[in-house]
Amino acid sequence: MISVADGSIALNGSTSHAAVVLERMLSRGQDSVRIMTRYLDPRIYADSATVLAAADFLRGGKKLRILVDQVSPEKEAEVFERLADEGDIQIKQVPEAFRNGIAINFSLMDQKGFRLEKDESGATAVVSFGQNDLNERLMTLFDKVWKTSTPVLLRAKVN
Repeated sequence: MISVADGSIALNGSTSHAAVVLERMLSRGQDSVRIMTRYLDPRIYADSATVLAAADFLRGGKKLRILVDQVSPEKEAEVFERLADEGDIQIKQVPEAFRNGIAINFSLMDQKGFRLEKDESGATAVVSFGQNDLNERLMTLFDKVWKTSTPVLLRAKVN
């Protein structure tokens, strides 16, 4: 699925598939991965292969940017605080004024790929790798919302 880089669209239909796509984005991303989601579903974001890929990605000097509507520190803190020790990860909370107007969740790998799902779709999504217009529009949306969002503090461990 991720090896196709011609911009063609593939379907992606479950949280386990979402975790695989995210793991592959992190494994193959050259610069950054951006995620915009309602909340950090542990079935996707705390999946062991995804967490290992994220740690390797961050240790490689790459950027991980995450926008969330709902912050659940008790669920997310441990995984994301460990990742904060590895490199450049930032999480921000989307302003309430934007939350109802954005009915999609998505992940972006560099400027080359995306996974896009309609909110409340049960993880049914489309995935595409290769340069295309939708990838650019999602990146523009992400960057616009990022600028107005509030940082979520991650406590990095001090040795």
